[in-house]
Amino acid sequence: METIFKNLEERKAMRLRLVSFSLILLVTFSLNIISAVPPVQSTIVAPEGLEIEATNFKYLKQNTYQIFRFRVYNATNNVFLNDTHVNCSMGIINDMGDYIYNQPTVTATGYVFIVNVTGGNFSELGIYHQGINCITNNGITAGGVKTLSFEVIPSGFNITVGLYIILLILSMGIVILGFYIQDNWVIVLGGFAMIIVGLLTLFYGIAEFKDAVYTWSIGLITLMLGAYFSIRGSVESLS
Repeated sequence: METIFKNLEERKAMRLRLVSFSLILLVTFSLNIISAVPPVQSTIVAPEGLEIEATNFKYLKQNTYQIFRFRVYNATNNVFLNDTHVNCSMGIINDMGDYIYNQPTVTATGYVFIVNVTGGNFSELGIYHQGINCITNNGITAGGVKTLSFEVIPSGFNITVGLYIILLILSMGIVILGFYIQDNWVIVLGGFAMIIVGLLTLFYGIAEFKDAVYTWSIGLITLMLGAYFSIRGSVESLS
């Protein structure tokens, strides 16, 4: 009797460790995905002249209205400038070198230059290059130039195939482990993890897939498998 009780306690302790470890990993991966969504600021450091700080988009959603923002300051004295001090232009070209958008004069709100680009300019999938050029109105300080690249994709997602595979292997591994140790609650945990992976895939998509149908198919399959394992584990544990 004492041996049985000891085995039960060991299984509970193992289950608790598995649940804690799995949740930590899933939360870590999820936070990495979510934190990757907002664009980061990209800055070119120059010893003199104008320095341009711009939002560096990695992915943009196809046929979607976008707002491009950037700031300009004098690298010699670190003073921010607006459109009364500098004249800035912004252009966007596709990977073939064709201009798809050009704004010769960009106005500033405060010290933030803003360019509104309609979604029709991003109707084609592929790599685009954004160029910003600023010169001072007095012609004394050297100008500044910045180029950034981004990709237009169907869903504007940030999940890669590699990250999806890692999350899927992790969640499937929990399910397989649950079957191996014959613990239905671990199976439920693995199924729940697969549901999360499926929802993330449906919400963000997969960057390398140009056809949204593939992404939705994979996301739905993962979601349904996760639901199946969660329901099966729950039913068997309560029976």
